[in-house]
Amino acid sequence: MGGNESLEEKGIFLKPSLFVVLHHTMPTPSPRATHWDLLLEHPLPNNNSLLSFELLVPPEKWSNPTAATRLPDHRPTYLTYEGPISNNRGHVKRILQGSFEWVNANECSLTLRLKWAKWEEYEGEKLAGRHSGNKESFFALPFSGTLELHRNQNLPDFSPGSWQLILSDHEASFFPPRR
Repeated sequence: MGGNESLEEKGIFLKPSLFVVLHHTMPTPSPRATHWDLLLEHPLPNNNSLLSFELLVPPEKWSNPTAATRLPDHRPTYLTYEGPISNNRGHVKRILQGSFEWVNANECSLTLRLKWAKWEEYEGEKLAGRHSGNKESFFALPFSGTLELHRNQNLPDFSPGSWQLILSDHEASFFPPRR
């Protein structure tokens, strides 16, 4: 992706894509903190990788502007993988997954319309009021929102906080209302 032209302006029209949020637990000791990985199918045709961002706050706080660090692209296997990461790099667990449509994409800004489902449990807490019955099942895909990622042009692309993320107009609470 080069320049500030949108992909559509360059004649590239994008199909709905898949995304996943992984909770990445780091081993002790580790120079990196436990974090959440946002992985997005790449917008460019013939690119079979996942755009990858690391966030230090959980998805339920993404309605506030959140610093995101761009990571090197990941392999598509991470859309479905859960488990240990090779070379003692921790363990990942899927906590959200779904599809999205590209609203806008250029070098400095990504806007996506997400539709997602949630895992039944995350760190031992229920994520929604409905109980699906087993660990491997997802709730239906009733939740949606607009996710915006904006690049901080004063920082190199792969430096900490090089992007800012915000989830807006989402139609779901990440936790059930208290009774």
